[in-house]
Amino acid sequence: MKRRVFIAVAGVLSLALLALVLTACSNAYVVYSTRDAVKTKPQDVEPTRVALVLGARVYKSGRPATPLRERLSIARDLYKSGTVQKIIVSGDHGEEDYDEVNVMRRWLIERGVSSQDIFMDHAGFRTLDSVVRAQEVFGADELVICTHRFHAYRAAFLASMHGISAQVLTADASPDPYRRQNQLREVAARTVAVADVLVGRGPKFLGPKIDLDGPSSQTHDGFLRP
Repeated sequence: MKRRVFIAVAGVLSLALLALVLTACSNAYVVYSTRDAVKTKPQDVEPTRVALVLGARVYKSGRPATPLRERLSIARDLYKSGTVQKIIVSGDHGEEDYDEVNVMRRWLIERGVSSQDIFMDHAGFRTLDSVVRAQEVFGADELVICTHRFHAYRAAFLASMHGISAQVLTADASPDPYRRQNQLREVAARTVAVADVLVGRGPKFLGPKIDLDGPSSQTHDGFLRP
C-alpha cells in the first residue's frame, strides 16, 4: 500500500515538474526569439504599410478601456507620422451586444484617421486569430502590431511562426494596476501559443479575402455570426 502511494505521489510530482520545465522553456523561447522585434519607441519602427491593433475591453457606453486607448493611440501616431498607411482593428465582435472593433474604428476617426484607411476584423477573438487573419484574410505579410509589452513577445512569436514579418510597438503609457496578473496570465498564454503552433491550430474563422486597396466599407458588415 505504501509503495503504491509513493509511486502515485512520485508520478504527480514528476508531471508537475515536467509542466514547469515545459512552461519555462516555452516562455524563454518566445521571449528570446522575438526580443529584436519588440519596439518601445515609435521612432524605432521601420515604415510598414499596415498596423494591426489588437483588441481589448470596451465598455457598454461605447468607450474603450485604458489599455485599448493606449493601443489605438500609438496606431494613430504611426498613421499621422506616415509610418503606416492602413490600420486593421481586430477584436471580439462575436456577439451583437459586445463590439470592440466599431468602438476602435470610431475612436480613430474622431482623432483624425481617415475612415477609408481603417479596416475592421470582427473575428479577432484571440491573438492567434488576429495575427493569422491579418495575413490570410487581409493579405498583410508585414505588420506593425500595437499592443502592450507583456503581450508583445507572444504576438511577435505567432507572427513569426506564420511567416509574417512583424514589429511590435508597445503601448505602456500609464501604470498598469493589473501588471502582476497580466504577467502571470501571459506565462500560461505563451505556453499555449507554443502548443498552438506545434499542433497547427488556426483561427476560429477565416472567410473571404479583403483587399486593403479596396474600400474599407467591405468590412462594415456588423457583428460576425458563426
